[in-house]
Amino acid sequence: TLHHRFAVAAGDEAGARWLADATDANSHAELEQLKRTAEQWSDLDGLLLSFEDSVRVQGPPELVYDFLYRAGDWPVHLPEVTRAHVAEDRTGVQLLTMDTRAADGTTDTSESVRVCFPHAGRIVYKRTSTPRLLAAHTGEWSVDPDETGVTAVASHQVLLRAEDIEPVLGPGADLAQARDHVRRALGGACTRVLHLARRHAETAVPTLSARR
Repeated sequence: TLHHRFAVAAGDEAGARWLADATDANSHAELEQLKRTAEQWSDLDGLLLSFEDSVRVQGPPELVYDFLYRAGDWPVHLPEVTRAHVAEDRTGVQLLTMDTRAADGTTDTSESVRVCFPHAGRIVYKRTSTPRLLAAHTGEWSVDPDETGVTAVASHQVLLRAEDIEPVLGPGADLAQARDHVRRALGGACTRVLHLARRHAETAVPTLSARR
């Protein structure tokens, strides 16, 4: 059971009707998702997938973070990313819309909300639109300096959608194949970004030194 209580400005009957309708629609969607999750509880261990990839960098952590932060520039460096638009109406909170071309020539458009913490070297995100196989996807970019260099890490938490495994991967595909497919696809894409961030940081060091 989900209860709501709200108030609107006096005399705003249209606003009250809109808010009641929106709340009702959202409540049904939330309860339906809760129902689906609860009914597949015994399968969640297999459907949940967490993993990370890392790259060592011999360069300034600020430059590694800078590359990860400026996602709008990624199409210049990644041929599979055909468009990336970042809206940042509030500093540190980004809405990233990105078009990615798959090996078969199709284009996937994704949207993510990214919250950026430059002093901590972290960018956390949640995809607000996901490809068919993924029910949910959250992740984090982190830049961790130590006495010998920097470790740049891409981590993911994914919930697979079981009913889409065969439609996406083909007849007979199972959960193990879906987990492997998602691990390779997401891990490979983000590892390429990490290597580009490393190159951005390492090649800038001589330039910075020369300018001094």
